[in-house]
Amino acid sequence: NYLRYDIGISQHKLQRIFKELFDLPFHQTSVVGFETQLRVRSQSLYADMQNILEKTKLLYIDETEWKKDGFPYWLWCFCNRLIAFYHIEDSRGGKVLKAILGDKFKGIIISDFLSAYNAIESKKQKCLPHALRIIKRLENASSSDDKEVDQFCRQLKGIIREIIDLFNKRKSISDYVIHRGDIIARCKKLL
Repeated sequence: NYLRYDIGISQHKLQRIFKELFDLPFHQTSVVGFETQLRVRSQSLYADMQNILEKTKLLYIDETEWKKDGFPYWLWCFCNRLIAFYHIEDSRGGKVLKAILGDKFKGIIISDFLSAYNAIESKKQKCLPHALRIIKRLENASSSDDKEVDQFCRQLKGIIREIIDLFNKRKSISDYVIHRGDIIARCKKLL
């Protein structure tokens, strides 16, 4: 499967490689059988990985369009530093989240602003680059007469950029905690 799907070697060339390099002849049609066996035998591993998701403290979740037999589907990605779990579904709705994580997730979900993420109960954090894009659209749409909106957007954008910089440039936990507390206080004051 690595040779077939990652490298892109055809079924016929796979047959030749195994015969010529390893003296392991097989019929070209057997490749489909090998793929089926891999799918069947990996189902328990897939289920185990899904069970691990439910126990994680933090999950980044995103979905992107995916073609399956020429039809639009969605490739869902659930990941953190320890796991990357992919799931292809014909829906971009909250029912997919419920099927994967259940009605309630004990950890924190980090996602974009798609309403499907509201389908399950959990703590949520929104993707900061997505938030910056929304602020930019709001700034572009607001009239120059609305000074209060302009000032709010400018301050919120500054705080979000500080959060991103703090995460990327943190040197120690104590330094991070001090700066984090300051940012939280300024964010609460702004809101």
